[in-house]
Amino acid sequence: RCGREFDNVITIVEDMNDNLKLLNAQADLSLDLIKCKNVNSLYVNTVHDAGCTYSVDALAWIFASALVISVCGMIMIMLRSAYYPEEYLELGECWMSTKPVPTKSESRDSDEGTYPIAAGGRSRAFSGETGSPARSPSAVQGA
Repeated sequence: RCGREFDNVITIVEDMNDNLKLLNAQADLSLDLIKCKNVNSLYVNTVHDAGCTYSVDALAWIFASALVISVCGMIMIMLRSAYYPEEYLELGECWMSTKPVPTKSESRDSDEGTYPIAAGGRSRAFSGETGSPARSPSAVQGA
């Protein structure tokens, strides 16, 4: 043997072989954990629980919360006028001296304007001052 001893080296190689076998077994167990069957069952359970169970519960809570908020909001809007004291404003002279302003009719049946009642008593629409020529039945038949 040429005067050298290899007992220490053989012991180290045998220990290394045992460690590599253990590492190979651990790698096989790790690969078994991420097989398609295991991952698929985890994914399906997670998505099914989230989509079919928890989302329905969440929607029920959202609906109930929105209902409570809307009812409280309606109560606040209804009762807010009772919170403030009544206040009456005086009608000044500037409001009494305003002139009537002609407005167009809401319906589009005619082009005639409707006018508010003036100080004289009757509005222009009912006093015959419509601005459009009157048609007699004979004028309509001749056309």
